[in-house]
Amino acid sequence: MRTPSSPPEPPPPPPQPRSPLPPPTPPPEPSPPPPPTDRPTADASPSPAPTSNSSPPTPPPGETPASPSSAPPPPGVQIDANGTYVTTSSSGTFNLTGHYQCTPGQQVYIYASGGNPGIPAATNAAIGMLAVLGACPSDGTFAGHLSSFIINEVTTVAAAYSLAGFMTDPTHVSSGPSANARQGLANAFSTVTNLVDLTTGTALPGNEDGNGFSAQAKLNALANLLAPCVNSSSLGFACQTLFSNTRTSPTAPPPANTVAALLAIAQHPVQNVIQLFGLTAAAPPYQPTLSSVPNDWTLAITFFSDNMPGPYYPAFDSQGNL
Repeated sequence: MRTPSSPPEPPPPPPQPRSPLPPPTPPPEPSPPPPPTDRPTADASPSPAPTSNSSPPTPPPGETPASPSSAPPPPGVQIDANGTYVTTSSSGTFNLTGHYQCTPGQQVYIYASGGNPGIPAATNAAIGMLAVLGACPSDGTFAGHLSSFIINEVTTVAAAYSLAGFMTDPTHVSSGPSANARQGLANAFSTVTNLVDLTTGTALPGNEDGNGFSAQAKLNALANLLAPCVNSSSLGFACQTLFSNTRTSPTAPPPANTVAALLAIAQHPVQNVIQLFGLTAAAPPYQPTLSSVPNDWTLAITFFSDNMPGPYYPAFDSQGNL
């Protein structure tokens, strides 16, 4: 008996017309790169390290740096949690031109960290150095205003001591919001020019107006006690001794870099004076310097005038005038 075959399947329905696809969405415009931060980091930081073609990236004091852009940075520029920064050559030089923009009138400083100080296989994460450039020019860049500058232990001492009242760590300098507070911060930045020549990286014997004496030998002595740590490994004797003697209390953690250590010295100038002076090398690189242990590590500028024959309580007004 034969099983009857199934009836043939009906033909498939004709294809339905497709709805036209919407036009492709154009790709988003690339985000502009973030403003650079106050942290150009040096891969190599010999002592002293000359720099060229100055142009420092610094956000307004106390502000959080902008988040890094997803766009790849240009050659010589890198990004970390603090923002964008530039790296140095093996000789310690770096170029900031074109890698930042500052707000006219904004106070600007350079922070260099890390790098190899020029000894074999000795990258030193404890290196921290500062250089204060001052108020941002009206065109938003120091290019064309300052062709070169030097950042070394001397400029670091001048910067840390001048900004000690406003600085909490190497990347945070701020004041209150009032006009007087901001003027005080500007005065602190201006103090640096009374202490150091930024183009040569040397301590000055007197202020730029010629009516005051600076503590040149003492400033150099502070730079000299930093130099052994800078020119070594962060795990070496010089850095460990520096950091253990600049803890602000027995329970406080030791500083992590030379700027933090120097800031602690500036804010606690009578602490461990003898031990810190003992860090000075037999042939100190910065001269003239102290030949004996000082009473403390305070720095002062002695002003004088024909109308001021004695120390009759001089004072500064809100504009920074003596």
